[in-house]
Amino acid sequence: AWTAQAGLVAGSDVFLDPASRPTFTGGLKWVPPGGADSVALATVLGPGRFDTREGLNNPQVFDLVWTRKLLDRLTGTLEAVWQ
Repeated sequence: AWTAQAGLVAGSDVFLDPASRPTFTGGLKWVPPGGADSVALATVLGPGRFDTREGLNNPQVFDLVWTRKLLDRLTGTLEAVWQ
């Protein structure tokens, strides 16, 4: 089963401010039916550069997470983040 999410926010770490820049946030998650694994990829996509005038960083981030149910009360997670 697949799950997708998408959104638009005012910016990285700001709300209504001169440093606001439209920033996409979204993700995709796959969970096989009856499976013990799941894989999720999330992202924040903005200008991807430091705003020297406002002194604010606008990173682009990609986050990949693999989760596996090991026992009834134990789950393992492996995460990789790229910025």
